[in-house]
Amino acid sequence: MVSKTLLLSVICAAFLVSCTDPDNVEQTEPEGESVPDSLPAGSVGLDEDPITLVGNTPVSWDVCGTRPSYHACNFNLSDQNGDNFQLYDYYGKAIVLDFSTMWCGPCMNAANSAQDHYDHYIEQGLIYLTVLIENVDRDPPTVSDAQAWAQAHDITTAPVLVGNRSMLESSGGDWRLTGWPTFYLIDRDMEMYVTMRGWNEEYLFDYIDELL
Repeated sequence: MVSKTLLLSVICAAFLVSCTDPDNVEQTEPEGESVPDSLPAGSVGLDEDPITLVGNTPVSWDVCGTRPSYHACNFNLSDQNGDNFQLYDYYGKAIVLDFSTMWCGPCMNAANSAQDHYDHYIEQGLIYLTVLIENVDRDPPTVSDAQAWAQAHDITTAPVLVGNRSMLESSGGDWRLTGWPTFYLIDRDMEMYVTMRGWNEEYLFDYIDELL
């Protein structure tokens, strides 16, 4: 029987709304080809001991990436309050990771629901995070930009993080994106569960229910 996740993934493209960035969108490796370091596309090697505590995460893996069942790669970013935020501090929680830009219309639509999602799921052990990659001028965002984004979309406690294009695989980073917004759902063991490109609240709810 075809799983619900697979079925949703097949039909998702017909309903998801996303922004593309033709001049800067990431060029991804074809499925099944190897990248120069011989790791699968969408993964990077880690220089970790067999078990190393990073934040609250006991790292026992030597590869991280964005493919399902791969462990998520860590990052350290500032939030809208100027505080440091490390992904691996949230080991043991389910995570919705929303990569957005401030100029993208569907990203704004998603942001309007971010605080509601955060409040609804926080007691179930899920945290909703937004990572801003560009501001309205398509420049790297600042803490002030994150604060403006939070204020514009009534985000009070859900973290809004200050990222940039260096995080993206197309710029030598760890995260593979081909449009905005892109959502990564990560399980409590810090493993990738599913990727959703574009904004559709119904699909996101379905994925979250499966994740939990």
